[in-house]
Amino acid sequence: MFWPRHGWYSLGVIPIPSEIVWDYPEPPQSEAWRLQRIAEFFPHCGRDRVTVAALYQALHRLRIAPEVADLISLYAELLEVTGRSRGK
Repeated sequence: MFWPRHGWYSLGVIPIPSEIVWDYPEPPQSEAWRLQRIAEFFPHCGRDRVTVAALYQALHRLRIAPEVADLISLYAELLEVTGRSRGK
């Protein structure tokens, strides 16, 4: 599995839950937009390993509260250390 400290490899389009894109008939394909929207609703969605890794990699670009950034960092650390997701 990839992790930011080992380099980032784009996975294509990050899946986004339909319940957080009520205001779009089709969500934009932009990875930055998708990560921003997921981060706005974290940890209610986006707790899987791939999405947490993408959020962690993009932390410096996301407009989120410091507490949410800290929570994403904790999730990334937990997933890296334990190798599994508890919040799925």
